[in-house]
Amino acid sequence: MTGGPAVEAFVDRGPSIGVPALVKGRLVIPPRIAIGRLETQAMAAAARAGPSAADRLLCFTVEEAQVIRLPAVAESAATAEPRFLIHPRVAPEALLERDAQALASGLHQLSVAEILDYAAALQQTLANEIPPLARAAGLLDAAADSGDHMGRLFFDLLPSLIDPAALGTAIDSELGSPDVPGRRYLDGWVEVAASTRRGMTAQMREHLFAADPVAGKSTPRAHRRAMPTRQLHITAGNSPAVPLLSFLWALATKGAAVLKTPAEATIVGGLLAMALHRVDPSHPITRHTSLVYWPGGDPAMESVLLARGAFDRVVVWGSRQTVDDISLRTGTKTVVMHPRYGVSLIGQEIFPEQLQEAAALASTDTMIADQRACTSSLVHYVEASEEDAWRYCAALAAALARWDQALPPPRGSGAQSRLRRLRRGALLEGRWFENGTPDAITSAVVCMPHAFDLSIHPMSRLVIVRPVPNLETVLPFLSSAVSTVGIFPPGRRRALRDAIAATGVSNVFPLGECELAYAGMPHDGMRVLSEMVNWVNG
Repeated sequence: MTGGPAVEAFVDRGPSIGVPALVKGRLVIPPRIAIGRLETQAMAAAARAGPSAADRLLCFTVEEAQVIRLPAVAESAATAEPRFLIHPRVAPEALLERDAQALASGLHQLSVAEILDYAAALQQTLANEIPPLARAAGLLDAAADSGDHMGRLFFDLLPSLIDPAALGTAIDSELGSPDVPGRRYLDGWVEVAASTRRGMTAQMREHLFAADPVAGKSTPRAHRRAMPTRQLHITAGNSPAVPLLSFLWALATKGAAVLKTPAEATIVGGLLAMALHRVDPSHPITRHTSLVYWPGGDPAMESVLLARGAFDRVVVWGSRQTVDDISLRTGTKTVVMHPRYGVSLIGQEIFPEQLQEAAALASTDTMIADQRACTSSLVHYVEASEEDAWRYCAALAAALARWDQALPPPRGSGAQSRLRRLRRGALLEGRWFENGTPDAITSAVVCMPHAFDLSIHPMSRLVIVRPVPNLETVLPFLSSAVSTVGIFPPGRRRALRDAIAATGVSNVFPLGECELAYAGMPHDGMRVLSEMVNWVNG
């Protein structure tokens, strides 16, 4: 494959950065906007948004651009000024795929081997060409809602997340059967091994036309194919890996895909857009992929993109409100990634010898994506008396302090104000174990005597610890809202795994290993690749 034009797509303009979009293979660069105008429009948008605007992302429109003002939490270490991310405005009609025949004769005809070759080229581009550009443009420090260290760590790991061999294994596993690898179903028609039978009406025909030649025809053999689909992915920003994962699902299924990048991860979307363009702008995958940003709920965009028939699949990540809103508005088959969270179950066996080990393992699951992923542990249920639970809290706070030192949390007042409100309100009755200073808490553990409303959890290195008489009493608290349960010690996991799975939990892992993944791994209880294709009989 040959690279596309050496376009400096990202333009660092002092306190603003231009973030490109990819529109069916065409790289679209945002316009230049004077900083004075950006600041004026940001002040007006902040006034409309209210007092909390300083603590969160602020989205507004200027000229032919969508602008995101990053809050103080995402400031660069080199400047105290807020940075602006400028994105081009894209006509929604330009994103639609109207020509099914062109897809059938182009993108759909690619073999899985060619898909994996493209993935390898993309991996190489991200590893060799994108990081120097990202560093030169200051993009690592501008990654919203991430501390500098977390942002840099993700971009260093980004190429490794695109593994052609693992992608091929996932295709074979999720789309295949015991005797047929999945890539065969994606590449063409596969004869079904099961015997076929005629329908009732065809059997009646044999009697009605017994004397005619038509009656003696043999029963036809059946064939099956996994047909690619036109896909709209509306991704979430709780983890910068989400847009990439959604793209890989589209890539693995030869989907003609539009990906809406979330406000919190438009840098990732822009880098991916540029990487695809540099791999080969004329390749069928590039020409049938779009990576764009628009503010969620924009009627001009979503009235077109969510219209019945615009896509064959809609993939929705995000908050409960986002998921419910999109699911109600589209008449298209919707694959939903519900907002979920993780919990930890720790048995009494940890006292006293394994207390430090358990705290280190549990802190690992808490720190997944800086406690913002759907697998991140928010609540730790500890089989202990109140006094032993306090000992666990102290050990966990010490473990989190080591994470704070290695990966400092994002700067800014947003998390601090939320923690102060919780301490004075919903968590007033809890016993607090804090790291940092009263005005700058870096992480905290709260031992609560009763249940806590997790819908107001700030997901900012805050762990709720609940002492329980035995781990079996936790089962009524679990549901499909819980994605992942980490358990320690190992013997307790084996004893509880079936009962936990029956509650709707998707993953039951050893404590400290809740980021465990493998090729073809179900997500949210689904074999997602199988959901992304149309299974056709022929």
